[in-house]
Amino acid sequence: MVVVTIIPARGGSKGIPKKNIKPMNGKPMIAWTIEASIKSGVDKTYVSTDSSEIAEVSRKYGAEVIVRSKDLAGDFTSSEDVLIHAVEYLEKEGVKPELIVFLQCTSPTREADVISSAVKKIDEGYDSVVAVFETTRYYGKSDRGVFKSFRGSIKRRQDTEKWYCDSGSCYVMKTDVFMKEKDRFCGKVGWVEMPEMDGFEVDNLFDFWLIERILEYKDFQ
Repeated sequence: MVVVTIIPARGGSKGIPKKNIKPMNGKPMIAWTIEASIKSGVDKTYVSTDSSEIAEVSRKYGAEVIVRSKDLAGDFTSSEDVLIHAVEYLEKEGVKPELIVFLQCTSPTREADVISSAVKKIDEGYDSVVAVFETTRYYGKSDRGVFKSFRGSIKRRQDTEKWYCDSGSCYVMKTDVFMKEKDRFCGKVGWVEMPEMDGFEVDNLFDFWLIERILEYKDFQ
């Protein structure tokens, strides 16, 4: 079975300029994800980018590069659009993966074993797998100005039903099912659990600072 990782990484980051290659604890942020992918045992790791700088850094850390146009690097371009382009490009190059591992480079604390566990989970009869973490938070929504809790009344932590949050960091999909449905949550969806601290995402400078502290903590452990 051919398994490839696709890591989307555009150059036009708005919140943090050049975020994807900004130094984070001794290496560019994207390098953490590339190295985790390679360590997980996938056959190939690709970075899809419109930036020559990101391409150069990605190759340095062991990834191959899929160049995409600026049309696929806009603020309204979906990750699914980027993945579809990557799969079509690979097929033209004679690479026909049976599984796609979709990793977000904005989640640098995600470990290689989560990736390999998600790949193995497919063998249990799933078409796609998502990495999640447990949460006991009480999420809700506004209903005409009134807060409506999805969980209902608040209970003691130990009595609270287990809920899980999509980490946003790691997805695995059967290529044929994904290309048909064009959705990362395609077909029958399974999940693997990861620690919450491995599911943080970099959206702003505070996130960046916080994840550097998490990486320092991991080194200390």
